Amino acid sequence: MTLSAIDRLRRSYLNCHDPSLIAEIDGQIAYHAGRIGEFTLARDLISKARASASARESVKGAIWVMLADGVVAYFERLDMSAYDKFNRAYAVSVAAGDRRLSALASAWISHLRFALAEYEEMVDSINKCLTNLDSRDGHALSRLSLVLANSFLLIGEVRTSQHWFESARRLAIEEGDRATIGALLYNRAALMLTRYRVLVSAGVCCEIKVSELRSVINSACNFQKHTKNLALNDLLVICEARLARIENQHELARKIFLELRSRPFPMLSGASGCMLDIEYASCSIAVGELLEAGRVIRSIDIQGLEGLESDDRLIFLSEIDVDCQKLEIQCPISNIGDRLREAVASCRDEEARLRRALARVALDGSGALINIAKSEHSSKPDNLSEGAA
Repeated sequence: MTLSAIDRLRRSYLNCHDPSLIAEIDGQIAYHAGRIGEFTLARDLISKARASASARESVKGAIWVMLADGVVAYFERLDMSAYDKFNRAYAVSVAAGDRRLSALASAWISHLRFALAEYEEMVDSINKCLTNLDSRDGHALSRLSLVLANSFLLIGEVRTSQHWFESARRLAIEEGDRATIGALLYNRAALMLTRYRVLVSAGVCCEIKVSELRSVINSACNFQKHTKNLALNDLLVICEARLARIENQHELARKIFLELRSRPFPMLSGASGCMLDIEYASCSIAVGELLEAGRVIRSIDIQGLEGLESDDRLIFLSEIDVDCQKLEIQCPISNIGDRLREAVASCRDEEARLRRALARVALDGSGALINIAKSEHSSKPDNLSEGAA
């Protein structure tokens, strides 16, 4: 939903005197506010609902508050406790017989399962969403299409991914849902960038062109600026920095990474913080700041490496190996060659798991609400199994 959609919900207060309906409207506004990064507004409305007796008596209002709580946790901090909040929303909506909200909660659960690389569970949630989905519910349908677009892009099925991207975009436009459009543009940019970096790290020929990366990242950034959606700002800044490195704009990238490392950044704390460290070190080498690069590499908490997702782990290992060779220092990770081969194998296995899981998506038959792009129309994927060492 856009800010104007929140305004439309607020206008519905004018002729509303039913406390239960007011509680439902509050929950919806909190949910949509969280999706566009208006976290203070969302939290205020969540607190208001929890303190209100009438809100607690409204089942739909309570479900919207649970969804809002999950959205805020996820978009503000990438906090995977959002899963529990969405799961509660699903359980309550099923118990209440509300298929529309059951479908929406399932769509969000599938999104988080994707982020956690729990692909079998992701497909279980997709199929639950399809079971409850009403073809008139463009919002849940666009969220579901977004998960499928992300999934197919991650395994290199670019045309199939584009099919789902266009489905989600069309539905989001019909709904006036700018938050979903922004998420679509960001996810396409971030996943294409990640796939490019993974394939390069694995020594695999990549069909994704740098000019394509520039185009999709520019589109995502321009849309965010136009709509003033705050939820994805920092993540898009990271995309811009990583693309700047690929385009050999190392000074610019280094400046961005330095700024990100100097302030609290909940989305990249803990294990993920070492990604910013190694990327800053690589940029420092590229601009001749060798002592600084060595200092940063020696300070990286290698124990946190296991907390990285398989794709980030491969990229990190490849970067630290190359950086240490350039600096002519001993790599702080023992048996780096073996660790790199293990990381490539892990990425291959994860891609295979996702392929197998997607084969179970129940999109065929009388219950189908969307026609999946058939495999014969899919483009040839960039497989990690081809040429990876």
